[in-house]
Amino acid sequence: MELAVRLRRAELSLAVREEASEPRLEGEVEGVTLERAEGGWRLYDRSDGLDLGGLLGFLRGALLRRVVLTVPAGTRVQLDLGQGTLRSKGRLAALEGELGQGTARIEEAMRVRFEVGQGTLIVGRAEALDLEVGQGTIEASARIAEGRHRVEAGMGSARIDLLEGSDVRVRLTSGLGSVRLVQDGEVRKGKGQHSGLEATLGSGRARLEVESGLGTVEVRLP
Repeated sequence: MELAVRLRRAELSLAVREEASEPRLEGEVEGVTLERAEGGWRLYDRSDGLDLGGLLGFLRGALLRRVVLTVPAGTRVQLDLGQGTLRSKGRLAALEGELGQGTARIEEAMRVRFEVGQGTLIVGRAEALDLEVGQGTIEASARIAEGRHRVEAGMGSARIDLLEGSDVRVRLTSGLGSVRLVQDGEVRKGKGQHSGLEATLGSGRARLEVESGLGTVEVRLP
């Protein structure tokens, strides 16, 4: 099932329920609508695109709504959140989209393709990663065994924990920062500007690029 979410400012919580057959909005949230759409469902801010003007427009623009949504297992979420927080619980089939400013905590998804302009991005467990933070921090754990994957922190840090069963060739680079590979208590460090390190788990069937323009990159191997 597809779910498209578009909100300007919100504290958004997504909870996967095995018994659910369709998404459900917990309680009434002023100005937010959940409805069927072609190919699935959509959740959106009704004031998006409207020029409310005056004090009402200012107050609604500054409001950080609390939105709690339950979704069925196997849901694929497309998210566009301007500012706020995202917290997901349970296993999503996929999460794609962006958060302009704030914090995203994703407990588990098979595939995560997500960008945060400024803030923090945390992924508890995944099998496919395409992550980017302009300014801030990325933390993720993943079992990577096929395909190409990318993690990039423009100005900040990135830490990736590779899980048992990963079959991947890893490349770490940092422009004006540091890189570290950690395995069995041993630490390998890159030296100097534009430093890099590489490592291979298994036959190296998959590819993972982890990069920071200005900051620290660390990958932990099982």
